[in-house]
Amino acid sequence: MSAMQRYRPQLSFLLLLVLWYGALDWVYRQVSDQLLADRIYRWGINEVAADIINALHSDAQVSVDAHRLVSPRATLEVVRGCGGSGLLFLLVAAVLAFSASWRRKLVGLAAATAAVYVLNELRIVALYLLYTVLGAWPQPDWRRRIVVMLAGMPGALLALALTAPFLLAGKFEMLLQERASAAGVPRAEPAILRWMLFTEGGGRWLLAIVLALIIIAVVDIMMPVRRVG
Repeated sequence: MSAMQRYRPQLSFLLLLVLWYGALDWVYRQVSDQLLADRIYRWGINEVAADIINALHSDAQVSVDAHRLVSPRATLEVVRGCGGSGLLFLLVAAVLAFSASWRRKLVGLAAATAAVYVLNELRIVALYLLYTVLGAWPQPDWRRRIVVMLAGMPGALLALALTAPFLLAGKFEMLLQERASAAGVPRAEPAILRWMLFTEGGGRWLLAIVLALIIIAVVDIMMPVRRVG
């Protein structure tokens, strides 16, 4: 048996994965920014996120303005590429490319869509919480407040880097765990899977608060307050 024949199922899966992902991404790019902002992002993402934030914090006063979440403490914008589409397309493409019955594929598609939607909402809430802490923290002057808010941008990117890639890797690890369990093969639970479960269970909110406090501490060290007297 040649190497091509041996790895034919894996190569077929990768080829179908790329084709399905490309097709989904092409369709997504045909949707206008106006439609995304006024319809999809507003009613599909931001209205739900605003309800969650207002339910968690009764005085948050978060409202929705198209693709923006607006409050007295912070404003967040959901733009193209920030709605979890990339991760959703990758998971959907993987399910469609996987060799299984259409009944199982439909179950996988429903599970992938629901998981990405819920996690994306939690991500938005966590980012709002990050900027809420940064904005609410008392600062002695407007210069320090501007520095703190600007420092929140790499902090938000770091929060995404510590969650989004591990979400994708964790989903695949869960698939491998299920396959190993079905085959009766013992397999230790990897650290990536444990981290993903931690972030899904509310750890991403704790991460946002910790990052906000670290940013504030770093700014305090770099820009010490001069005390007179």
